[in-house]
Amino acid sequence: MLKDENIIVFSSADWKIGPTSPEHISTNFAKGNRVLFIETFGSRFPAFRPEHIKRVFKRIINWFRGIKEQYSRQGRLYIYSPINLMVSYKFCSFINRIIFLKILKRLIKKLKMENPILYFYLPPPPGIMGNLNEKAIIYHCVDEWSTFGAGKNKDFLEAERRLIEDADAVITANRLLYEKKKPYARRIYQIYHGVDYDHFTKEFDKDIPLPPDIKAIPKPIIAIIGAFADWMDIDLIKFIAQTHKKWSIVSIGPVESGIDINSLSSLGNIYFLGPKVYSELPNYYRAVDVFIIPFLLNEHIKYCSPIRLYEHLASGKPVVATDFPAAREIGQGLIYIALSRQDFVKKIEQALIERDTELREKRKELAKSNTWEARIEEISEIIKEVLRK
Repeated sequence: MLKDENIIVFSSADWKIGPTSPEHISTNFAKGNRVLFIETFGSRFPAFRPEHIKRVFKRIINWFRGIKEQYSRQGRLYIYSPINLMVSYKFCSFINRIIFLKILKRLIKKLKMENPILYFYLPPPPGIMGNLNEKAIIYHCVDEWSTFGAGKNKDFLEAERRLIEDADAVITANRLLYEKKKPYARRIYQIYHGVDYDHFTKEFDKDIPLPPDIKAIPKPIIAIIGAFADWMDIDLIKFIAQTHKKWSIVSIGPVESGIDINSLSSLGNIYFLGPKVYSELPNYYRAVDVFIIPFLLNEHIKYCSPIRLYEHLASGKPVVATDFPAAREIGQGLIYIALSRQDFVKKIEQALIERDTELREKRKELAKSNTWEARIEEISEIIKEVLRK
């Protein structure tokens, strides 16, 4: 792994929201390096929604608190919450260039992080690259941003194009992203997300009870893990619940604003347990019989690469998913792929009676060979190659 480097990670998400890929990568880099984690500086003006207003207030509070040292083991990890200056690239480009750049230079001086490696998950405001005495620029592309509302902004897409062209290395989270970004990159690599394997294979004593909210739910439990957002196929979930009324469909994760779940909750066998602390998830996984990933097959899902895929595989339990590219690519035949609503139900039925211990072990072995530690080693080799040139 890289050692004794200064790395500034410009995240596409805030700290402790998943944890996400930027957090996993930063935490592992911090085992031997000094890492400054910049929470997402945003790409759009926040809407007047409760979760957006709450996030703005949280960001302001964190900004006043200043730098937070989060992690210490051999290296250092610092977290900084910038005030969102990116209301619009056109309107705020000059302000971003002056203020954000000044803040970054002050942080670099204060933390003694001269000549850093800049590690981007989003295109930065104008004027950042080339003005921090950086020794390398890395772009870790984990989503096709043009499939998000804010990503459709022409200036945002041009900023990403410049980042790809200027980066010393571009890392993509799946094959389709690799193919799409390849024409513009000098050096590009495909590296999937990883998994905290030890966390999701944690052994529990028989005396340790299941969490009470899931313990009370009738078996079998068919679980959806992660944000319940507009990429979920609500009609498919409803069809599953109505076809097998004795199955319990359990959603663990936040329900995003604007998603109407009343038609699902009213069915009686669909349960929304809300978001759970990351440390609690393995105990919830114990209660699950089958994991499902009922994604809509749209342009956004076409380019996605969910972290949960390897997390589910680490448990060894069956996974049933709609036919999106990452499920086939990452699952390597170890995930049940459904081609229709009826087929999805059929695949869950097969998964519930699955007794193949060898198949279970193959899933766990695949996850074990794709840990975040392994990913850091791959990324470290890429950065070392960049620094040698």
